[in-house]
Amino acid sequence: MSNEHIRPVTIAIVGTNWISGEMAEAFRLAGERNAPYQVTAIVSRSQEKGRAFAESIGCPDALIYPTAEALAAQTNRPEAAYIATPNSLHVPQTKALLAAGFHVLCEKPMVLSPQEWEEVHSLAAAENRILMEAIMYLHTPERQVIRQALDTIAPLQSATLEFLQYSSRIEAFYKGSIASVFDPAYGGGARNDLGIYCVYPAADWLGEPLPDTVRARDTLLPNGADGAGEVQMSFTACPEVKLCWSKTRQSDAPSVLRGSNGELRIGHISQVQEVYLTAKAQTGRLDTPRSKAAVMAEEAVAFHRYVAGGEVLVSYAQASALSRKAHQLMQRIREKAL
Repeated sequence: MSNEHIRPVTIAIVGTNWISGEMAEAFRLAGERNAPYQVTAIVSRSQEKGRAFAESIGCPDALIYPTAEALAAQTNRPEAAYIATPNSLHVPQTKALLAAGFHVLCEKPMVLSPQEWEEVHSLAAAENRILMEAIMYLHTPERQVIRQALDTIAPLQSATLEFLQYSSRIEAFYKGSIASVFDPAYGGGARNDLGIYCVYPAADWLGEPLPDTVRARDTLLPNGADGAGEVQMSFTACPEVKLCWSKTRQSDAPSVLRGSNGELRIGHISQVQEVYLTAKAQTGRLDTPRSKAAVMAEEAVAFHRYVAGGEVLVSYAQASALSRKAHQLMQRIREKAL
């Protein structure tokens, strides 16, 4: 089907790190699925780096702005923005752009507390703007497939959701070069960077209500940032739940959900890829193998539908409700961390 009659969403990319490059590719792939984007602006503190990034993603005519606030002050500007900056900047940049009339797609974690979540979503509602947190798996078909698989293996008995990835920046950290992902002043740490990919599925798949009893332990780096974390809790729908994440060690072990009638194994919890079901009624791989950019394209397609479609769809409301729930759970974990 041609996207000739589907208008492109004009968008600014705020931040020029590696994830911005992957999202630019996701925007391109979304265009192949009748959800076209046009990147017309880049926000970078360095004009030179911003220009180089614009050219690297095939958008040499994009205008370069030094800050999100400078972008927001323009009259001839894109209608949406994708934010991929240090975590502590997400809320002030989101507020500035929403207030200026932008729709916003913000990298995780969009906020660092439930109070901030309420603030930005209240502003989005008041401005009649779309605000979406960039969580890769949330808009994939695998999400619904997993829900069906959980019904197949029900009742759930235990769940272990983990994301352990040795950071490419950890050695530089120990030599004194502290990147924002390891700086508490910028909202850095393993829980915000990786743990959220475990918290979201827990909040999504394991039902209501959120657990009252949460035990959490952080492994702190010398500067006070959490380099790893482990959580134990019990949901009504699953009595034994363990979450584990780390930026200081590596593991390829899958996340596993076990029920009375089988088990579900997920190789990559952030992307919900390599999903295998073992049960009496059905056994085999459930996901469609795709690149990370292709998985990210799912959220780009969804964001396009919300912005260009002119209506707030049920799926948007559901995604927003889950985002609130996930950040409530994140806060309980922060409060209980030892």
